[in-house]
Amino acid sequence: MSVEPRRKILIVDDELAHAEILSELLSERFDVLQAADGETAIQLAIEALPDLVMLDIRLPRRSGLDVCSSLRNRERTRDIPIIVMTGNDSQETRITAYRKGADDYLCKPFSFDEVIARIESKIRRLDERSLTKNSVTLGNLLIDRAKMEAQVSGMPLALSALEFRLLEYFAQHRDEILSRDKILKDIWKDAVVTARTVDTHVSFLRKKLSGSTYSIRTLYGAGYILKPRG
Repeated sequence: MSVEPRRKILIVDDELAHAEILSELLSERFDVLQAADGETAIQLAIEALPDLVMLDIRLPRRSGLDVCSSLRNRERTRDIPIIVMTGNDSQETRITAYRKGADDYLCKPFSFDEVIARIESKIRRLDERSLTKNSVTLGNLLIDRAKMEAQVSGMPLALSALEFRLLEYFAQHRDEILSRDKILKDIWKDAVVTARTVDTHVSFLRKKLSGSTYSIRTLYGAGYILKPRG
């Protein structure tokens, strides 16, 4: 039985006491990352690809609004939901935040129940969008479901129909450990094949993804996982 991977939340706040309290509350449900300045926040978002960013506006090195704009202008991070946090509830600040790309706006102080409700709402929409999109972009890897094609940095991959289904399956379950038995059941269904079949096809697919920023890793004794390189 597979376990749903925990979502990653990036908290960006230079008020360390506030960030620690929020982190402690959220860590029961999510994997929490923290940054205390704008530059660190951008680099961490690029490297870790969180599922959602909780972003304070007043930050050292780069403001939260600059961070928001920077993440929206990068292909790798442009679709990450961003909830802005601030003690300034002016209409002008709200409008500016939304224009910079914020998805939501929370005015301090806020209740924990409200934070959870806002986060769950954004992640639910992200899941729904992912399920209905005809194409998925992971770093420099593009998977086009409608055409049953995949590209790395704009170059088409020579994939068989089975290899494409396997790649699409890994993309749908990215960051999730997939056992050989689960892959056999979901991809080969009632076909009479062995776990060695999975290993062979994953090996072929892995070689074809050699130029991708995502790779299929082997977790010995557990299975496979699709994750960003490094």
